[in-house]
Amino acid sequence: ERIGNKSANIFQVNIFNYSERTLKQVKEHYLNYLRPEIRKDDWTLEEDLKLVQQINVYGKNWKIIEENFEGRTQNQIKNRYFGRLKRLA
Repeated sequence: ERIGNKSANIFQVNIFNYSERTLKQVKEHYLNYLRPEIRKDDWTLEEDLKLVQQINVYGKNWKIIEENFEGRTQNQIKNRYFGRLKRLA
């Protein structure tokens, strides 16, 4: 079975750990949390400033903004904005 551009077999290793989840939920969990290229370090001041600038230009179009942040997911960006930066923008 194919999901988007990726084959479902990339999830076979972990799918048994998520027996309560649907295949879509497993896919989203992988894309947002488990991919090796996702950065999990603290946000830098430069990233925060860049995020505020990007929101002023693109609004809350997280997909476009994500393209300008290497290793950060849409969820990370959105959570950073609503959790820390909304009052500064």
